[in-house]
Amino acid sequence: MQIQGFKPVINANSRVLILGSMPSEESLRKQEYYANPRNQFWRILDTLFSLEEREEQQERQERQKQSELLREQETIPAAAIPYSHKLEFILQHNLALWDVIAACEREGSLDSHIKSPRPNLFAELFAHYPEICYVAFNGKKAFEVFKRQVGFNLKEGLVYHVLPSTSPANTLTWERKLNEWRILRAWLK
Repeated sequence: MQIQGFKPVINANSRVLILGSMPSEESLRKQEYYANPRNQFWRILDTLFSLEEREEQQERQERQKQSELLREQETIPAAAIPYSHKLEFILQHNLALWDVIAACEREGSLDSHIKSPRPNLFAELFAHYPEICYVAFNGKKAFEVFKRQVGFNLKEGLVYHVLPSTSPANTLTWERKLNEWRILRAWLK
């Protein structure tokens, strides 16, 4: 079955482009990036950037108040956050979100079932958003399709990095995924 992906979530301040392969069946049904509640994408981003904000708060406050504040602040489960807030979160942190594949044939949600992928128009994207300087691939499939069908010479100076997929099909531990995704924070400093 032929399926179409989504438009990018991006603005003029975006510096890091996160690329998945193609939205899952659940994401397509809901018309939301990473809508499968078992996908750890939103949880990883929330943890990374909430952690950063807590560290900044801790530097400004006394030691006693720090421990009280950390006990009071609990991360809201990603599934409970409205999608519009998730998109705002992406843009507020100078991130951008898209998929490598614009359209393909696929039964189910597994990347291994993708056939006849047609890539998105990255030359146009990079021309319209020159502040993008880092590209993070959410999994190997996104990287492989980009490498084969798009290539790495569209914009000089771009840094590319393959991160472990946040998909529930990826069996790496939560801690290992989170640790590898920390590079996003370093890129945005």
